[in-house]
Amino acid sequence: MWNLFAKGSYKVLPMKLYIGGFVFACGLFVLIFNICVLLPRVAQTRAESREQLCELQRQVTSITAFQRQHEDFEAHIAEINREYQLMEKLLPNDEAAVAFIQQLENHAEVSGLELISLRPGKVIKGDKYIEQPFEVGVRGEYASIMEFLKNLPQVTPYNKTESFSIKYSPQGLECHINVSIFYFMGEK
Repeated sequence: MWNLFAKGSYKVLPMKLYIGGFVFACGLFVLIFNICVLLPRVAQTRAESREQLCELQRQVTSITAFQRQHEDFEAHIAEINREYQLMEKLLPNDEAAVAFIQQLENHAEVSGLELISLRPGKVIKGDKYIEQPFEVGVRGEYASIMEFLKNLPQVTPYNKTESFSIKYSPQGLECHINVSIFYFMGEK
């Protein structure tokens, strides 16, 4: 090979051979570039596209199942709106626990009971509501306590009785009730 270039005999070779060699070298470079650089990028893009396709297929499956479950979409939206409005009515927008305490005192007086203790608990925040637990203590006769407990869920705002206990004291029966009231947070 060295003799070919050293003595100038490379001039004797036809131009097609040089062009063919150049094209071969360029082709080899492009092949190596494709294998080392472009092929990994294409494989990564294909994997990402496949993941996106699988996610879209899951979404389509979910939407299709939802459509089968709720044939009349407008009626379903109307039902959700009714439930949302009912929740807004049941759960007041303010956190005025004082109003609940006043109603609780009035409710106890109407039932013939004495409100002896009221201890608020730790506030619990949910997604769209706030829960305020209370421990309420009342004193009176058994029938009055039962009437108080029976009518307690009707006191606004919406409340839930967690537990209660009744015990004897020299002044009369004492009932300790764990109750939670709920407030609607709304969209802020």
